[in-house]
Amino acid sequence: MATFRSTLSDVQKDKLNALRLFMEYLETAEYIKSYKLAADDKYTMLLADEGIEEYFRQLEK
Repeated sequence: MATFRSTLSDVQKDKLNALRLFMEYLETAEYIKSYKLAADDKYTMLLADEGIEEYFRQLEK
């Protein structure tokens, strides 16, 4: 793979870094929202409970 060399100014680098951090923040917020929705869904929680019980049964074997 070829090496990419950047000649961006410090201001441009700062803007790109800020954008990267903001995108990470949005991704984290999306995960938090989805987990909160799943926690309120009784069907999802039932599936999770059944899954963890099966996991523990497999560990005991």
